[in-house]
Amino acid sequence: MDQDFTISDFQPQLKSPFSLVLGEEELALDLVEVTPKGQGARDGGAFALLWEGPLDPILDQGVYAMKSKALGQFEVFIVPVGQVDDVTQYEAVFT
Repeated sequence: MDQDFTISDFQPQLKSPFSLVLGEEELALDLVEVTPKGQGARDGGAFALLWEGPLDPILDQGVYAMKSKALGQFEVFIVPVGQVDDVTQYEAVFT
């Protein structure tokens, strides 16, 4: 990742739309949780983010380009962590 994000960068974006860039297409995700995870190597400590997206497609874990109006475009490693009701959940952990 090119940017050294902290939890305070994402807390104001809770419930905000994000997009994953998939070649020519984009997949809409909503940021639904911003959770502190204690001490970490980064300023402000470690934290986890949870996004929700459509049931299909289910993306493999990996590094994706993500876009947000407030944060711009950045790369993030996400992992699909489950399906709840009509959404797929993806998590990123920043340590």
